[in-house]
Parts: sequence; structure tokens; C-alpha cells
Amino acid sequence: MRKSELVYLIMAEGLAESQLEASKKLGISISTVNHALGPLKRMGAVRTSRRGFELLDKRKLLLFWASTHELRVSYATSVDSVAEAERLVPQGVLPTSFAAFKRLYGNAPSDYSETYLYASERSLGELKKRFPPSERKPNFFVLQAPEQLFAFARKGCAPPSLVFVDLWNNKEWYAAEFAKALERELLG
Repeated sequence: MRKSELVYLIMAEGLAESQLEASKKLGISISTVNHALGPLKRMGAVRTSRRGFELLDKRKLLLFWASTHELRVSYATSVDSVAEAERLVPQGVLPTSFAAFKRLYGNAPSDYSETYLYASERSLGELKKRFPPSERKPNFFVLQAPEQLFAFARKGCAPPSLVFVDLWNNKEWYAAEFAKALERELLG
């Protein structure tokens, strides 16, 4: 994830009220926060002032973020059972996409056969031990995660706004069903 995406996450989740607060929570410069807000201000999704910023259109923010996001896979392998693999992931790993939706909302709009996880560098080694490389088509994907992301976890998962962005970028046909359901949860 790029630093600008962390700013979008903070805004979408309502975790900061000013550029200074976002800068401190993320450990990045105020100028980086300000730069990330530029496109959002131009499209009317955000209003900034000397005292803070205000999210005017969460849907615009989420769709802009989704259109600029990239699923950066650090490790991919194949597992026999995605459900069993999800139960066996170590601490310090955040499910996203399908597994996160299911955990956050208690159901799933459809079945799924892949799992996506955010892992820190420290957790990646343990994941590779538990889920070794395979010659089969991958269905277990580990995404690069900045350390700051883990501070914003919800119910042991990636935050809902990031889950939406990841679903929006997923190529599987059923990702659209999950994204629509999550959009209803996030935007009403």
C-alpha cells in the first residue's frame, strides 16, 4: 500500500479529523497527507480547512481509492481447503476480501475459493512454513502490508473500507457480489 492509501483509509474509517492527526497516526509528513488529499479535493470528495478536513462523499473516496489501488501479492500458493487455511493463519495476519467480509458481517453473499491476507514481514516467514509453495493454481494470496495497517484492524481483519477496495480489485466473478454487499454496509 502506498502512503496516500493509508490517508484514504484514515478518512474512510473516520479515524482522524485533521491533517496533523492523520500525519501523527500514520507516522508520515503533513505534506504527504496534503498531497494525498489533492485529487479528493478536486473531485469534491473532501473539504479541507486550517483546522481539519471533512469527508463530503465517502463513495467518491472509495471509488477513487479502488481505481488507484493494486493488489500487491508478496506470496501465493495453493491450499486444499481455503476455510481450513483461514483457521490456521498465525497472529499478525489480517484477512481481507472474502474472508474478511465473512468474519466482519457473519455471512457471505456467495461461496469463494480464494483467500487474501495482509501480512507483515515478520508474519510472512511463518505463513510460508505453514503453507509451503505449490505447483497448483494459487488460491492463497498474501498481500504486502505496511506496519501502520495493523493498528486499524477490525475484528482481526483489514478495515471494511480496505476490504471494499480489495474486493473491487479482485478478478473473480463473485467479487462483485461481495463488493455490492459491502457497499450497502458502508454507505447504506
